[in-house]
Amino acid sequence: MGRTAVQSSVRERGVRGRGRAGDGWHLGRLFGSVLPLAHREVARWIQRAEAIPDPALRRQALDSLHFKRFHALGAAVYGALRRDPAPLVRFAVAYQIISDYLDNLADRDRQPPARREANLTCLHQAMVDGVSAEPPRGGYYRFHTASQDGGYLEELVTHCRAALAELDAWELSPRLVPLAARFARMQVLKHLETGRRGPALQAWAEAEGAPWPEVRWYEFAASAGSTLGIFALAAAAGAPPDHLDRLEAAYVPWLTAYHILLDYLIDLEEDRQGGDFNFVACYPSLDEAEARLRLLAQEAARQIDRLPEPAFHRLVLWGLAGLYLADAKAEGPHLQAHARRLLRHAGGAARFLAWLCRRANPFGQVAELQPPPVP
Repeated sequence: MGRTAVQSSVRERGVRGRGRAGDGWHLGRLFGSVLPLAHREVARWIQRAEAIPDPALRRQALDSLHFKRFHALGAAVYGALRRDPAPLVRFAVAYQIISDYLDNLADRDRQPPARREANLTCLHQAMVDGVSAEPPRGGYYRFHTASQDGGYLEELVTHCRAALAELDAWELSPRLVPLAARFARMQVLKHLETGRRGPALQAWAEAEGAPWPEVRWYEFAASAGSTLGIFALAAAAGAPPDHLDRLEAAYVPWLTAYHILLDYLIDLEEDRQGGDFNFVACYPSLDEAEARLRLLAQEAARQIDRLPEPAFHRLVLWGLAGLYLADAKAEGPHLQAHARRLLRHAGGAARFLAWLCRRANPFGQVAELQPPPVP
């Protein structure tokens, strides 16, 4: 199918292409309609989390919603690709909230090693259930010390599934489920006990990442931790298979690895002090980490150029640099020079977004806020 035919088919099925306005059109739609919708969805889930009966689960749910709110808002940007952005925004926000909530639970899991893997595996089944055409397995808290969430996690999963149905996206399930399962497994392995997690992650990532021998195991493992491939595919629901193939090839593992490694880059010192696993720490030096990040971004850009509508996805790629490298942590003494070079490499759009994030806070980053009260 030629470029024009693909563009026509995608538009007919509700996916917006680049259009004559290019990046400016996407940005105007993003800030004018998509982000307001996403803010309302996040507010809705905050209200829902406040009703969680168990105080420990309520605290983790509210903390994830307040301190990681910008993740959910960032996920919603893919709504700009749809003629009606609402279903995609509902899916993306709810799915990202599941991810952030489970990440909080995993970070604070203090169960014995023999029980921890089973607990984290059951919890992260919610990520697979949220995108699977099969009935949900449930039983997420089967091994968890607290289980009275008042149906919060099940409601998030149901909400994701309903939004995908509204998008008529169940045909994407064979593409989405492997990405979700990979995300879930990586999160489980990353949160194992200190002496076990590194070797387990390496063995798993080397096997899963075998189709991309040029990607290092820790880069592939990092890529598995990004939900952006899932959102990009969901936003393209109804597109022809060759379009979906090229879209997935651009995101996995290139753009998704770049995404998560930027996140880990700015958290490097914080993770070192807290004893947490950090993928950027696997590089022999920060100079090499910087060089590899540039290489990953360049390959992602090359793959994006093969897409029928590359403008939006190019904006996402370079926007990630602007979003993460605008963080105050990127100005630390060991990171500042690397961060500034990476931002220059990402180009003018990234520098503009970094400037915007530092001044206008468009994605609702809340690092400066105090912890929310527990109702």
